[in-house]
Amino acid sequence: MENRTVRELGGEVWAEINMHYIREKKQLEIDDLQTFIDLTMQVLARHVGKKILNDKDFPVTPLKVE
Repeated sequence: MENRTVRELGGEVWAEINMHYIREKKQLEIDDLQTFIDLTMQVLARHVGKKILNDKDFPVTPLKVE
């Protein structure tokens, strides 16, 4: 299994949010983005050491890598 750090995953979330807003031609305040990413990383950090599984009854479709 490939290992990823909380900060790496937070960076991936940051990149995807940025790309989404660029594609939609919308403006995102950098302070709001930073707050969202900090919260995302803190939630991920709660689960360090756990295996992340998709819910088989209500799965989330992975975002394609572009």
